[in-house]
Amino acid sequence: MLQPDTCLQNRYRIECLIGQGGMGAVYRALDLRLNNPVALKHKHATGTATDAAFAREAQLLHALRHPVLPNVMDYFTDEAGQFLVMEFIPGDDLAMQLTHRDQPFAVAEVLRWADQLLDALDYLHTWQPPIIHRDIKPQNVKLTPRGDIVLLDFGLAKGGSGQPADVAGQSVPWYTPEYAPLEQIRGGSSSPRSDLYALAATLHHLLTGRPPEGALTRIAVLVARGPDPQRPAHALNSQVPTAVGDLLRQALALRPADRPASAAAMRQALQLAAGQRQTGATPAYTGVTVAATSTAPAHDLPVTQRKGTTMSYTRLEEIEFEDNPEPRCAVMLLLDTSTSMTGGPIKQLNIGLQMFDRDLKADRLAALRVEVGILTFGREVQVISGRDGRALPFDARQAFVTVDQLVPPTLVAGGATPLGEAVRWGLTLLQERKEIYKNNGIDYFRPWMFLITDGAPTDEWLGAAALVREEEERKGLSFYGIGVDRAHMQTLARFSTQRPPLKLRGLAFHELFQWLSRSLSTVSHSRPGEQIPLPPVGWAQFEG
Repeated sequence: MLQPDTCLQNRYRIECLIGQGGMGAVYRALDLRLNNPVALKHKHATGTATDAAFAREAQLLHALRHPVLPNVMDYFTDEAGQFLVMEFIPGDDLAMQLTHRDQPFAVAEVLRWADQLLDALDYLHTWQPPIIHRDIKPQNVKLTPRGDIVLLDFGLAKGGSGQPADVAGQSVPWYTPEYAPLEQIRGGSSSPRSDLYALAATLHHLLTGRPPEGALTRIAVLVARGPDPQRPAHALNSQVPTAVGDLLRQALALRPADRPASAAAMRQALQLAAGQRQTGATPAYTGVTVAATSTAPAHDLPVTQRKGTTMSYTRLEEIEFEDNPEPRCAVMLLLDTSTSMTGGPIKQLNIGLQMFDRDLKADRLAALRVEVGILTFGREVQVISGRDGRALPFDARQAFVTVDQLVPPTLVAGGATPLGEAVRWGLTLLQERKEIYKNNGIDYFRPWMFLITDGAPTDEWLGAAALVREEEERKGLSFYGIGVDRAHMQTLARFSTQRPPLKLRGLAFHELFQWLSRSLSTVSHSRPGEQIPLPPVGWAQFEG
């Protein structure tokens, strides 16, 4: 820790410590040349990677110009470490101000701050590549003496929860649980919508006087088939307009695809919800809450409606099952598309999908009964449409398609291996799909989860493995773990006590998917609940 009166670069004299954490500290200092106070960030951590990240942050922040963002004035390195010189913002942050109040902030005041912050996020997110803050929370928002809002801490290590500013798609290990979205907590890729979640959590706290439920708490309750414990802001503070509470709840969706499309869209929708625009205006983002058809984590899933469209998903399901009332056999394909799958593996995987589609379409009954969902995990976890290959929301109403309508996507490799997150979403979607069958009177076979991976997970996976084992014990699904090339077979073995993992021989994806199509065809010609033998496995060997 630097002591008061320490002078750096013969210019910056330390006055006091403002905050500190595992990676650094922030001091108030006096710029002796200009006789102005400054905030001086001192990085504790050392090493090539952190040095490069710190330098990148300095250059990045120096280029930013927005009234809600503090100015970066200097950057230097000496024997004491690396330092970033920033504009000093006096006063307490909003978290500190909340502790001094016995009630939430005024709604009009918070909505004004929200408008300013969303404008700043729109500015950051429209850089190429987008700049993601990743640590928006009341502690990182200050109010100037003029009543303006300032967003702090692009990488400030305050209270051990700061994190480096960076570009979209790169994960960082620090977060604050009450305000961090699920994808960040699980170590997945962050996106502009991650900031929208954190901002919504912050606004919820300012409007209600209490932080929202953490994403991990919510997902644990939802996986246990309980209702989402997150209550809307207007249910906790009657002064909050219902439309504002609904929009914040939308932005707090666990699935990034279910949040507003952008900061600009959320800003426009918030202005409309707050009555700041004429009632005839059309918001950029609209959502309606569908009557629940599931007790799984698809709580209050949004449905974006086209102008003039009034048909709900419930009615679309009715039409779907009226046209095809056959019993359903759902199979969720969890496909590794990480960088290590580049080249031959991803090429053969795509060929295998084509063969799988062709073989099942040749069986007219199987084509009507087998429903395929595709989740890929690489740069991020995505639901891939079986109709046109585009990314979809995490919604079981859209994620599955019968084989007669299937158009195999062409997958591209890249990114890490967030296997644990993919498995969790796969379980969620299968559970939702089963509830949809029940609600529509459709009989169904035990669903399949078919996981193909060529490496070790890069995120937390033990919890996901435990959930799969529990679901297997309840006879809720049949799990198959397939390892390719250098896959970590000991990890795959932890996902099932009933079926050991299989190691693919070479790149025999053609034979693998041929076996899968024959197996599903055999199942689809039986009756739900009937025990049937599957074809022998000649394309793999058992490993555990």
